[in-house]
Amino acid sequence: MVRPIMRRRSVPEIANLAGDEPCSIVAAGTGYPPVFINRYRIDRERLAALFGQHLDDMLALLASYRGDNASVIRAREEARTWLDERRAERWLFGSSPGRAICP
Repeated sequence: MVRPIMRRRSVPEIANLAGDEPCSIVAAGTGYPPVFINRYRIDRERLAALFGQHLDDMLALLASYRGDNASVIRAREEARTWLDERRAERWLFGSSPGRAICP
């Protein structure tokens, strides 16, 4: 189990790692928060491969972030959306996608 302090420190790195290529481009300037010129999208395939069975834990960590790190703030909504999709799939299909539990 990862200690809470380590989780908080790793969240910005996870957000940067999770983002696809275009989301890392930042407009010129030195102010904070930075002005991002592209949208943020999680590279779902990469994040799923990286965290495997712990993917939902990492998504929940990003989705529940309350700090002011600009990279994580951008990732937060994308993580919430994907986590909600995954939860809905489990509710509809159980633990085996493709097998509906509803008639």
